[in-house]
Amino acid sequence: MRWIDNLLNRVTMYALMTYYLIALAVAGIALAFLNILPYNPWLLIAGIAVLYGSTKILNPLFGRIFKIRPNAESAAITGLILALIVGPAFAWQDLPMFVLIAAVAMLSKYVLVFRRRHLFNPAALAVVISAIIFGTGASWWVGSLPLLPFVVIGGLLFLRKMRWFHLTLSFLIVYIGAGTALYAYQNPGANLVRFASNTLLYSPMLFFSLVMLTEPLTMPSGRKHRMVYGALIAVLIAAIPFITSIPYTLEFSLLLGNLAGWALFGNTRRFLKLVGKIEVAKNSALFEFIPNAQLAYSPGQFLLWSLPHPKADLRGHRRYFSIASSPTENRVSIATKFSEKSSTFKTELKKLPAGSEIMAANLDGDFTLPKNPEQPLVFIAGGIGITPFRSMVKYLLDTKTSRSITLFYSNNSAEEIAFKDLFDQAKQTFGMKTVYTLTDPKSIPANWQGKTGFINAEMIKNEVPDFTRALYYISGPDPMVRAMKKTLLKIGIPRGKIKTDYFPGYV
Repeated sequence: MRWIDNLLNRVTMYALMTYYLIALAVAGIALAFLNILPYNPWLLIAGIAVLYGSTKILNPLFGRIFKIRPNAESAAITGLILALIVGPAFAWQDLPMFVLIAAVAMLSKYVLVFRRRHLFNPAALAVVISAIIFGTGASWWVGSLPLLPFVVIGGLLFLRKMRWFHLTLSFLIVYIGAGTALYAYQNPGANLVRFASNTLLYSPMLFFSLVMLTEPLTMPSGRKHRMVYGALIAVLIAAIPFITSIPYTLEFSLLLGNLAGWALFGNTRRFLKLVGKIEVAKNSALFEFIPNAQLAYSPGQFLLWSLPHPKADLRGHRRYFSIASSPTENRVSIATKFSEKSSTFKTELKKLPAGSEIMAANLDGDFTLPKNPEQPLVFIAGGIGITPFRSMVKYLLDTKTSRSITLFYSNNSAEEIAFKDLFDQAKQTFGMKTVYTLTDPKSIPANWQGKTGFINAEMIKNEVPDFTRALYYISGPDPMVRAMKKTLLKIGIPRGKIKTDYFPGYV
């Protein structure tokens, strides 16, 4: 399945979600033309075009009105979601109503906000408001059996990229369990297996759990928090119909879940001002920011950074970066490497002037130090993958904490080594051992004192006494992380003692 991961790594989560939704819309239109779906295909095309086009036009318009830089990616996704759950239009005179629904969705991102963060899923909110005011809500026509294979395949690819299976599974398991229990209570002797299967096959529940539930900016950060969030919304959807006759249970439950997630787990969205750029290695720079509010995080975690810019490439306006700074510092920093043909995001970041503002959110990651201070640690880094280890080591130095650490740091050339002064200080302060290795034979200096070649099993065994006791952390390009994990497994390191720094979109 490596080829799938390699393919998924080439696009951002927003691009992947956009392609997924477009594929669903195209499949729906094709099935309508084949009379497999009972809709007028031309009205279906018109409805999709109006909803998608309206969000694309209205989003920058509202951005100018409210003096907020709009995000074209999220507007496109909202428009496509609305196109798949609203309608289809049954007459041409229905189309103006679709414009109003799109307007409500876009407006909610600028009006219903707290600390510059929209509180509700825009598509769900637009459906509920349009149902109340206009008497027109969602049909969820995407939740039909002919479209089910497309929904499942695309959704699983998205979850694989994001590694959010726990969110969707927590929702589905709790929903099916709670819904079946309540159904059995009201219908003694009913066929519960058929009820559970029909819930998945003949309803929009899978689309809801794969698309609506996974909107990053309205769900909480952290694996455990996301599981609670999914389970809570599942309970609401299952229980509300047995308590009240309120319509649009799916959308209403999601909105309640958005509020609960914000109230219970807080908001890690921050607006940060650039205050410094420091070249830390050849073609690599550290960017230092001051956040508009204190951000509590653990060394080794990451954030989703947003930098809207014109003519963005396929990787879009958002990117995940590990936090390079320590919680003990008064700045939040990231480090990245630039190539000759960097993405438009990195190009924009590189030329960002001091004082510019950038948004970051969705604090996440369990690539953090273990609670047991006696646990021996081995850090394995490739290139700018050294970033989370910079955060950890700086934290240990500032808190005067001692750990048994061996760091293996691989680069093509000596000029690419970053944060060497910090690691030298860690050696003097608490005895951290750093093993540098260069992989490009043509770039090895005459006076080089470190290793050469790729990090391998023999190198680890020679440099780490009792290597089987250590807890291993691997951070770097995806192929390097995969290769190192395979190497560690071959020398007998259990999977549970290998942590990899993964975040969506990291290549």
